[in-house]
Amino acid sequence: KPAIGKKPLDPDGWAPSVYAGLTEMIARVGNTSPDYDPSCKPYAVFDFDNTTIIGDIEHALFNYKIEKLKYRTVPDEMFSLLTSSLPSADFLLDMGGGRKVPVRALVNDIVSDYRFLFGKPLGEVEGTLEYLDFRAKLKAMYYALVRTISYENTALWLKRLQTEGMTVEEFKALVRESTAYSLTKGGNAPKTWTSPVMGEAGYVTVTTEYGLGISKNMKDLYAKLEAKGIVPYICTASIEENVTAVACDGSLGIKGPEGRIFGVKLVKDASGRFTDEYDPEWVLTAGAGKTETILKRIAPLHGGKGPVLVG
Repeated sequence: KPAIGKKPLDPDGWAPSVYAGLTEMIARVGNTSPDYDPSCKPYAVFDFDNTTIIGDIEHALFNYKIEKLKYRTVPDEMFSLLTSSLPSADFLLDMGGGRKVPVRALVNDIVSDYRFLFGKPLGEVEGTLEYLDFRAKLKAMYYALVRTISYENTALWLKRLQTEGMTVEEFKALVRESTAYSLTKGGNAPKTWTSPVMGEAGYVTVTTEYGLGISKNMKDLYAKLEAKGIVPYICTASIEENVTAVACDGSLGIKGPEGRIFGVKLVKDASGRFTDEYDPEWVLTAGAGKTETILKRIAPLHGGKGPVLVG
């Protein structure tokens, strides 16, 4: 078990009122309390993106795949990859600033760029007009979808692009690669990508969050909760395997079994590859779905009790 030291938490870096609340809670319900019941341990539930970590792990993977051209889809199937999760390919996207662009126009540009880039070494194409156009327009399409259609459809579109029919182990390996790269870039720093004036959709510029980080405070909090007999869980709107890939191997400085992570579940096909369908047996762990997941999936593991801490 991690060393506890004289203080239940390292105070450096916490706002004083937050530190006081956390240490009081740990003392009151942890395993040094006379009321502690090891057969029904107290528990805490944390979001992952922009809570446990600094930044968003799915956005980091999205950026990484775009920048490093880590797509496996062949050019003739790219149009389908970009549109099959949408209501249609024939509606207007809100690009911001009052500008509207047809989905089909933007996707045609992305596919045309991808056809040029596909199969070529990154060093050979990085900096070409097609690369700059592909990078800016694919990222801009995500933000335009956020402004235009439902969260569920937008999130499924992104998750389809992330997984591309990979097996779970293939996907986890890519997540670990992306996360290691993103941790070297600092947490959540903005970056602007701009396209040339080309294609059907013309000029596009997009500013995206970039990089990942994790604070010493969160690593300390997870370790001290474990040591004090308070079970930490993660409830995330990211794909569950996206988070288990890096939150269960110690690479982030936190470590817990996969059974403590509850995220979005996608149906796998008979060969174990991701599909673009939400698992109908699971609640979508976003918004109110996180509360429902705590009540239905986590609380029953702890005598029906609610969490002592939610982050």
